[in-house]
Amino acid sequence: LGGDVDSPPVGGVICIAAVMALGSLLCSEKIVRRVSEEAARPTLLCGISADVSSVIIILLFTLIGIPVSTSNVKVCALIGASEGRTNVRSFIGMVTVWLATFPVCFLIGGILTRILL
Repeated sequence: LGGDVDSPPVGGVICIAAVMALGSLLCSEKIVRRVSEEAARPTLLCGISADVSSVIIILLFTLIGIPVSTSNVKVCALIGASEGRTNVRSFIGMVTVWLATFPVCFLIGGILTRILL
């Protein structure tokens, strides 16, 4: 609805937030279970260490001005803090999916731009 040129349209922001919330609602339990039971198997101390280290990394990158995926930082911190109880095969599978999301998102974004504009 009318803001300046540099701000995104409010309707678009609301739509994106709704889609992200729906995705989290439908898929978050599966993701959390996979990370905590298959990939990392953390203890309480590992979880606390991962939280503190991920907060530091996210804060530093924010201050520098580099965008990072907070969920990826949290998962990597949790796996790093898991003291050798990491299922490497499961972790490699997650990294592969993370890397695949970039070209897929580029493709979907390009297609939707062509359709909508």
